[in-house]
Amino acid sequence: MAIRSALRQDFPDLEVVVSDNSNAAIAEKLEATVAETKDHRVNYVRPPSELAMGEHWDFALHEARGDYVGVLTDRMAFNRNALTRLHQEITTHKADVISYSSSGILQDAPPYRLQRPPFTGRTETYESAWVVRLLSMSVPPWGAPCMLNSFASKRLLEELESNYGDVMASVAPDVAFCMHVLDHIEQFTYVDLPLMVSHGHATSNGAGLGTGRPFNESTRDFAAMVEGQGGLPYAPIPEILNNPNIRTNEYCRMRARQRSDRFIELDLIAYCKELAAELTLQGENAPLEDRRRLEAFMKANGIAINKVVPHGSRLKQAALPVLQAANDWLGINPLNRAVGKFASIDDAIAYDEAHPARPTSRRSGFLRGRERAKLAAAGIAAPS
Repeated sequence: MAIRSALRQDFPDLEVVVSDNSNAAIAEKLEATVAETKDHRVNYVRPPSELAMGEHWDFALHEARGDYVGVLTDRMAFNRNALTRLHQEITTHKADVISYSSSGILQDAPPYRLQRPPFTGRTETYESAWVVRLLSMSVPPWGAPCMLNSFASKRLLEELESNYGDVMASVAPDVAFCMHVLDHIEQFTYVDLPLMVSHGHATSNGAGLGTGRPFNESTRDFAAMVEGQGGLPYAPIPEILNNPNIRTNEYCRMRARQRSDRFIELDLIAYCKELAAELTLQGENAPLEDRRRLEAFMKANGIAINKVVPHGSRLKQAALPVLQAANDWLGINPLNRAVGKFASIDDAIAYDEAHPARPTSRRSGFLRGRERAKLAAAGIAAPS
């Protein structure tokens, strides 16, 4: 599906590098699938031996020959005009790196629903120093240039490698890329428009860590890999393995090797609040040891938490069935709830292309509601 979405682009000048880091049995099937495309634009490559995730991303990027490079996983599909729009914005803004928004399909079994984000349709420019400040407060902007929502010039990638070495070789290669970009360049371009549909969220590593239930082999392998290398060595509490602590690990890793002096000291109170919110989200699945580690760290650093911004209010959660019914029966989409019921992922993506989303917000989607609430609680203005 990912390969197909790249090949059907209305932008003609592209190359699709399929980099296969799987075991021999799966590799045989994937190579055959690529051969069936019979398209000269597809280049199948395979590292000489199985690599860790970050090292594999570095390997794959070296195989790309285009002027700009982006990454799709097997759970992503571009809208048909995505590359045309990105090319226009790159040309207009002379951007070395450009990020964009995406729609999502959260379910792992039918019926599938298409979740479109709030967006303005605008193209915006953000200062790296301001985004780094947000990250220091454990506020991760939706539109920050991670490799999974961005295209970067080959020139920029070569500069990053020359200055820092292997950029992706870390626990979270997409976040590691983001931190290197924010250290290396003054500003970047963001297109506040969903140009891609991602799916399989319910069985992703992020969902497994967020719920405290590593329910598939991939997530278990990822957790074992992180634990095998000693946890998250740059994070203040290395033993806690969850999404905010992974981001913090990459932030602190970049702070230790930065060249810009943008990466200021981590706000430990905000860090503890975010870990507490994540453990609350995990509920009864949250490891008891993690709660104890957080409490011990807070005590040792004299930190007391008065208020934590939750991942979702109880009122909003209770209202979701009503909002969804309004979407299904009245044809309206209050609070940007998910659209439709589809028998397959392909059907949802086909609907997305046949019914292009119109801007649904006057406020930039660069930050989502919870991140805006955290900034409001800290007395910091968010982008309009």
